[in-house]
Amino acid sequence: MTSELPDLVCVVCGEDLQREAVNLEKGGKGLPLPGDIAMCGACGALLCATPDMGFRVATPEDMEVISPKQRGTLASILRRRGKA
Repeated sequence: MTSELPDLVCVVCGEDLQREAVNLEKGGKGLPLPGDIAMCGACGALLCATPDMGFRVATPEDMEVISPKQRGTLASILRRRGKA
């Protein structure tokens, strides 16, 4: 019995998130947990993991759950990308 990983793609640009994402919340590396916040490494979109193991664009309410340390990580990444 094999379990296939879902296709994890950015809903904004279509990039493969298994290769181009920074996961900022609960799941860390590996498969996202529902509610995890990730940033697409290709376009910089902030995304929220869904229960069906997909992603949607993160809302301001989604962003409220990340810790100050994680906000700092995100801000640092965005500064390096020239988006902040």
